[in-house]
Amino acid sequence: MSLTVVFDYRRHFLFLAVAVAFLAGLSQFAIYDNALFASAVNGALHAVALAASLRIAATASRRLLFVAIAAALSIMTLYVGIIALVALSILPNSQRLPAVIGIGAMTGAITYGSLVRIFWNRAIRPRGILGLATLCALATVGGYFLKLKFNWPGMWWLAVIWWITFSLCLRLLLAPKSR
Repeated sequence: MSLTVVFDYRRHFLFLAVAVAFLAGLSQFAIYDNALFASAVNGALHAVALAASLRIAATASRRLLFVAIAAALSIMTLYVGIIALVALSILPNSQRLPAVIGIGAMTGAITYGSLVRIFWNRAIRPRGILGLATLCALATVGGYFLKLKFNWPGMWWLAVIWWITFSLCLRLLLAPKSR
């Protein structure tokens, strides 16, 4: 089974656009300042956009389980970041924070990419997931540097950068090539 058969990418990116608008609005409320809540929402929104774009038959309970596990993995990734903050405390903040963001982005992409592989497409190879994770980390850290350079408020849009990178990698890098 190929990725292009599994997901309707037009529908997926449409749902992602809705998720971005929702997240932009939600980020204005104090509840989004709670890191656990924000992490769970960030993971669940992308998972909903992906599960809703399936071209293959899947029960509602399987889709909901996928979304719940994605939210839990996103929270786990937050804790990986917290551990990385402590482990890298010897570094100055200017080096430590980008490293932690990269570690978190990569951890999230590896675990979520593996979840997508397990639930929806076994044709995704582990090497592809590592490449996807590397690009997610680079894009997210690049977004963090842009935030610093232009003093952009909030951090919610770093999740959006990660979402778009992950989805583009699924579509462009992991989908089978046309012959």
